[in-house]
Amino acid sequence: MAAAGLAPPRWTPDAQAVNCHNCGRLFDWARRKHHCRCCGRIFCYACSKHQALLPRSFGTRDPQRVCDECKTTLEPLQADLINTFSNAVRANEVANGAKRGLSPYLNKPLSFTLGAEVRKAAYSVFNFMRAGVVQDSSIPTELLTCAKGLAFITVLKAGVVWVGNFGTGLVQCHLLSTEWSAPSAIGTIGMGWGACIGANITDVVLVLNTAAAVEAFCGAGQMSLGAGIGMAAGPIGRSGAGGVTIGTDGDVAPVLSYSHSRGLFAGISLEGAVIAARPDVNRAFYGKDVTAKQLLSGEVDPPPAAAPLYEALAEVKFASMAAP
Repeated sequence: MAAAGLAPPRWTPDAQAVNCHNCGRLFDWARRKHHCRCCGRIFCYACSKHQALLPRSFGTRDPQRVCDECKTTLEPLQADLINTFSNAVRANEVANGAKRGLSPYLNKPLSFTLGAEVRKAAYSVFNFMRAGVVQDSSIPTELLTCAKGLAFITVLKAGVVWVGNFGTGLVQCHLLSTEWSAPSAIGTIGMGWGACIGANITDVVLVLNTAAAVEAFCGAGQMSLGAGIGMAAGPIGRSGAGGVTIGTDGDVAPVLSYSHSRGLFAGISLEGAVIAARPDVNRAFYGKDVTAKQLLSGEVDPPPAAAPLYEALAEVKFASMAAP
């Protein structure tokens, strides 16, 4: 099958497939049927476990399941598709000015794309850091300038006595070039117990002040804040940066946490919750398998689709420098 002749296929009906088109093994309750999104034929999982971007004519920007043969055919096209057609290079915008309305206050706790997480994070920047939004309860801009990294998460907490919480977001690193790294998708889940009832959605910003805190987000496994990586409620207000020496030895805490819930502004602790990378979301966004460490270390160029977040952070920094 020549690459130039690729076109959306007519899928083989499930009823016509008794065995895998490649290895010939019979399908049963354990060996399930999987369509190759490129050629349309049916394979077992072992013969169709690859993910690849398809040409524009297929109408999807997400990597799709393909068979071994189609993987080989599509391989020469991947670099060009990643640079010109992946989700990382598509237009991504947030509402501005009067059009913004309630959008910054309606972040969803669960998002399935990194593009949506970028928009959520940009709105959080306006809420937490932009002058006039929370007045003197904003995050001191000095912390933003000196931070090794930032993590943005929207968390839903609900329950009666036993309380569960989950949420999604992203993390990015401040590179030596003073630029921000490509974002990496993260998720959190946890459980707690106490005299409580109800539900709440909270936007959380974590200011990562040390290389160790950033490194914790680079791993493929789960991490827990408040245990191996110390966390404290961050200082607020224009003069709050002077109060960041709240660590046990007078040093800045590895992680400072901020939260914004229905107009209330206070510190929040994610102790008891685990945070982990979301490699499937990263793959769908960047068009290939990429680790959190590659993203946060600068190995991957900042994607155009993350521009709303970069612009929001730059706007806050510029406004602080211009302020008397």
